[in-house]
Amino acid sequence: MNATTPRFVLKSGILMVPLALVACGGGGSAVCNNPNPAVCAAVGSAPVSNPPAATTLFTTAPTAVTLTAGTGITYGVGGGTPPYTATSGNPNVGKASISGTALSISSIAPGTAPIAVVDSLGKAINMALTVLAQGQAGAPLSISPAALTVGVCTTNIPFVFMGGVAPYTVFTSDNFLVPVSSALPLGPNSYFTATIKASAPSAVLTVLDSQSQSATSTITVRGTHATCPDNPLLQISPASANFRQTEILAFQVVGGPPLPVPPELLPKITFRDSTATTNTATSTVAKVVLNSMVQNSTGISFNVQALNVGTTLMTVTTSDGQSSNVTMTVLPNVLP
Repeated sequence: MNATTPRFVLKSGILMVPLALVACGGGGSAVCNNPNPAVCAAVGSAPVSNPPAATTLFTTAPTAVTLTAGTGITYGVGGGTPPYTATSGNPNVGKASISGTALSISSIAPGTAPIAVVDSLGKAINMALTVLAQGQAGAPLSISPAALTVGVCTTNIPFVFMGGVAPYTVFTSDNFLVPVSSALPLGPNSYFTATIKASAPSAVLTVLDSQSQSATSTITVRGTHATCPDNPLLQISPASANFRQTEILAFQVVGGPPLPVPPELLPKITFRDSTATTNTATSTVAKVVLNSMVQNSTGISFNVQALNVGTTLMTVTTSDGQSSNVTMTVLPNVLP
């Protein structure tokens, strides 16, 4: 046994191990892996507890953020191993900061900047910030139709708009006689509806986006009625529908001219798919089942068959000039 060989002492049948040989992690005394706290205390180190398993770092921010110069937005951050930091690769364009679990992004000037959110272990999430000038948007705001002539008491007239930057506000120059709905999603675009409650020479409908862009459509009202016709208000049931390819759905028409009506005065049905800007007699999304329109004691019924996956606006127009709109979405036969 030489001078460097450790000595083991047998005392009263117990093998004594020098404290210096107790396994301590990392070499040095900062960390001790021995499960006995007394042993770790003897070598001047604290025992290490098993750290909790790290979760995936995440943020509620999208991978691409678009802001107008001089604005800001806040998202959530979680998972990973706090604390978190946020960095902008181009602080002249935009800045990013973290407060607890809140990620704040602010825009300075038009341009692009990479944004990184990093936890204490170096896990990172990368995003791209695009800053637009005031009034600028990725695509100009437009509306279709830009002008329309309709009769009095026409309900739920659809107007499709695209471009601009959400959120959108919809309003009219004549809120009393021509009320409009709020903005609603329709596939890649959006739409709103207007209703002609009584005779009015014209009304201007306006969509305003978050960047102060606007698009307008003018409605010219045909007819001289001071009030709506005496016929009951047109209603379609169901008012909206989600169904699957090849499925057939029954619709009921109530209101409009008194029944029965001759075949040539039965309601007319048109469609406007989410990718189209005008109403057509046919649709790639759904179709009216041939010869399915019948009159009964409560109204008029007809069947619609789903064709292809998509969204379409179905408009039912009666011979007295009333019309009503139904949003239909066709889903795949089997969800992925």
